[in-house]
Amino acid sequence: MVNKKKTFFQKITTAQKVLVGGLLIIAILVGVSFSTTGTDDLQGRLHLRQPVEALTPLTPLTPIINLLPDLIIEDIYLDGDALSVVQKNQSRVGIGKRLRDEGHTYIYIDGALEWTYSWSTLRDKSFLNAGGSSIIQPQRLDLGHTLKACIDINDVINESDEENNCLELLLDEEVTRGSFADDLLSAMGTVLDPCTGGLFPDVPLGHEYCAAIETAVNDGLMDGRAVGSFAPDDFINRAEGIKVVVLAALGAGAGDPLYEAGFLDVDPLDWYAEFVNTAHEFGITTGYLDEHGVPTNYFGPADTLMQSHLDIWLNNAF
Repeated sequence: MVNKKKTFFQKITTAQKVLVGGLLIIAILVGVSFSTTGTDDLQGRLHLRQPVEALTPLTPLTPIINLLPDLIIEDIYLDGDALSVVQKNQSRVGIGKRLRDEGHTYIYIDGALEWTYSWSTLRDKSFLNAGGSSIIQPQRLDLGHTLKACIDINDVINESDEENNCLELLLDEEVTRGSFADDLLSAMGTVLDPCTGGLFPDVPLGHEYCAAIETAVNDGLMDGRAVGSFAPDDFINRAEGIKVVVLAALGAGAGDPLYEAGFLDVDPLDWYAEFVNTAHEFGITTGYLDEHGVPTNYFGPADTLMQSHLDIWLNNAF
């Protein structure tokens, strides 16, 4: 009997044949899929949204938080007459122990360095913590000064922004009609009438300046508005203010009608020219001064009257 050599499929079991056949079918189907769908589908199967050569470069991620401190002078103000300087770290990163006593804060008045504070001497160092702030109160100060405060201008601390360490502003306040009446009568030493709350609808009983406003009106120093109100919260301009101060201090017609102060912004025909010239003649005002204290020959009649200037007028007038 002749022995015939068995083929591969004759040697394997039925189950194995089924498995091999299935694998062959899958291979054929995959080959057909690749040949018909092309590279785009293959890239889709590999989760590639676009051809590799066209991928855009990765861009750096925007930092979620700043990794460096950022010290600033947040505010300068007068608390009553106490100068207050607010220091702050506006970053989410605090300053380490090694440098907490190394920096300084500088305070300038009218351009001259007045105080230097070493952080090592400060009781409240909250401004060195992440998001922290604290207040320095050097001493009492009058209005009318230019204040500048700087923190870490020697760059002891490596900060995210080295250009925002200083804040400069003029410490002053705009004068309202109500506060003007109160300051004027106080400078004159006038005893105030009791507040009735009946002269003006916007100056009721209990208003902060009710007694001063009613006294000023009763004494003929100030008037209400044409609409019947007094407008106590409206700001008063310099022309209006100097007229009242001159009339209260000197009376009508006190000045030389031929005197001219020489202000470039005051025309002789302006309604306020008489009062401005008289105020200059009697030394109540010099007009605006430059940074060196030299008169600029401008009065600024339409400008809002500032508290520091009113204080000077009243001090000179009474």
